[in-house]
Amino acid sequence: MGMPYDLIWLAVPLYVVLQAVALTRPGSRAAAAVPLAVMVPVFAYTGVALAQESNLWPLVLLFASPVAVLYLAVVLLAGRRAGVSVG
Repeated sequence: MGMPYDLIWLAVPLYVVLQAVALTRPGSRAAAAVPLAVMVPVFAYTGVALAQESNLWPLVLLFASPVAVLYLAVVLLAGRRAGVSVG
């Protein structure tokens, strides 16, 4: 069994899934698009760092993804609580 901090890797695919879900919900699209302003450059930087064979290439992505996941979870829960989302 891995260490608890290994769970941070799950934040990256979880972010991608939550971002897609949040952008498809009516009423919360503007709030759901806010993390894209940070995460698109983070993914670009990560890709460049990987291409340059940096040994720390995933570091920024691993630090930014949990924050984006938390933000999107709050947006989705607030939209559901307010009755804005459909689905």
